[in-house]
Amino acid sequence: MAEDRRAQWSKRVIREAYFQLLDEKDPSSITVKEVCKKADVNRSTFYRWYDGMEGLIGAIGGELLQERFPEGIDILDDVGFLKMVEENQVFYRALFGTLVRSPTLRSLVAKTFGSCKTLARSRYGTEGFLAEAQASYLFYGYLEAVHDWVDAGCPVPPEELAQALRQVSGRKSSQKPS
Repeated sequence: MAEDRRAQWSKRVIREAYFQLLDEKDPSSITVKEVCKKADVNRSTFYRWYDGMEGLIGAIGGELLQERFPEGIDILDDVGFLKMVEENQVFYRALFGTLVRSPTLRSLVAKTFGSCKTLARSRYGTEGFLAEAQASYLFYGYLEAVHDWVDAGCPVPPEELAQALRQVSGRKSSQKPS
């Protein structure tokens, strides 16, 4: 039991240190060494829980998604995702800046990638590699548009962006805006 509390404490102080550093400097320049110094933990403690900065950022992103959407989410069709991004702009600026092509990010939103593949198959009748390529185009195009929105300071409401992106993909909303 005490080990669980220690683990929770370690993870919490590491994440808090990361968020403090996000307020101070460019996300791409934050290092494990700086996070450990700010959190007052050894590098071995950091590496016990994360396999580097990408692992830490991925874990934080996963926690935010799990906390907000415990049943899973299709980000292509959920205004709630855009609202969460808007509320956590500093973190998502870091996430998109370092992980846009990352397998970690794709695994966090695997349901969305599956939806992209389904959309490609139904709209274009493709299978195999071509369906994967079209799904990647839809998926990463969507993420890049959200990335641009975050970098611009979320200048339009999430609902408006969601509608515009749905129009581009040709999808109708299957969920009511949250």
